[in-house]
Amino acid sequence: MRAAGTEVNIVVRFEAVSKQYPDGTRALENVSLAVPKGEFCVVLGPSGAGKSTLLRLLNGLAEPSAGQLYFAGEQVTRRNLRSVQKRVAMIHQSFNLVPRLPVLSNVLSGMLPAVSTPRALLGAFPAEMQQKACRLIDRVGLGEEHVYRRAGELSGGQQQRVGIARAFINDPLVVLADEPVASLDPRMSRCVLSLLKEASRELGATVLCSLHQIDLGREFADRVIGMHGGRVVFDGGVEELTDEVLSVIYDGSRTQSELPLDRPYGAGELILAACSEGILA
Repeated sequence: MRAAGTEVNIVVRFEAVSKQYPDGTRALENVSLAVPKGEFCVVLGPSGAGKSTLLRLLNGLAEPSAGQLYFAGEQVTRRNLRSVQKRVAMIHQSFNLVPRLPVLSNVLSGMLPAVSTPRALLGAFPAEMQQKACRLIDRVGLGEEHVYRRAGELSGGQQQRVGIARAFINDPLVVLADEPVASLDPRMSRCVLSLLKEASRELGATVLCSLHQIDLGREFADRVIGMHGGRVVFDGGVEELTDEVLSVIYDGSRTQSELPLDRPYGAGELILAACSEGILA
């Protein structure tokens, strides 16, 4: 298992976290991992592996059934969830913009956790917030001509750029990106992920990004978390993400039933375990 960083700079920590939904679906099973400040961490795995649930727990859209979740050294509870949400931003697969509103208003919507409800309803954001939003719009490669264009008139790639700008408007400590390029073509996917990684570096944010595209994970990740069946089965660097390791991560039926998954594996351990169980020839 890969060392994720010193205790001092750990931003997110899952300790034996499990999640079972009311219908009996076990989305996460005994997940333990720590993510340090500034890391671009990509979560890979097949559909249903638990990637989205992992992210949803951190922004309060789901609650753990068991285990503890820590944010910036403090255990996340219902009492402090609101303060945690102010420091966590989300980038969605479906963009989640308001199509009829201009780009500027969509970016400013990322400030809603930090402004009063009456001010938000009136759209009365302070001038400094609007200036910051304009700087971020420029930073993600959109020009002045886009500031007051309706979001619904933009291409998919442009809309996701707006989503990135919105995510960083409130100076988040952590950015969660749930399949952010799933609906984009390969060229635009690389462009969007490059912007996300550059912005996170410049602003000192930690990124947890779930992806289906293995090649993009290899290209952009500082660290890869491999999930299967609600468990973390691999935790390592991109250089360890060999084809053999990927065959174990994505070989759902056999990995779940035949590999001992009581902890994450590094690449060498994972391959040896798979070979010993007869999964890899």
